[in-house]
Amino acid sequence: MGYVNRPRPETGLSGKFSLQYTLAAALLDGKVGIHTFTDQRLAAPDMQTLLAKITVDMDPTIPARLKRCMYGWLSR
Repeated sequence: MGYVNRPRPETGLSGKFSLQYTLAAALLDGKVGIHTFTDQRLAAPDMQTLLAKITVDMDPTIPARLKRCMYGWLSR
């Protein structure tokens, strides 16, 4: 998950490669689209607050086969 474990993207566009950012956007906005990857959305207070609460921990039981499938679990 190292390639998508990017907890603090520096621009909205770099958020495309951050699992944390795309997850936060999906939770906050209900969908992810082109509008998601703007510097303005990244800088929004609700986004910054939620980003600070999201961590990615690799589960070694999940096979690392991005080309076939990628999945995970949401925990609180």
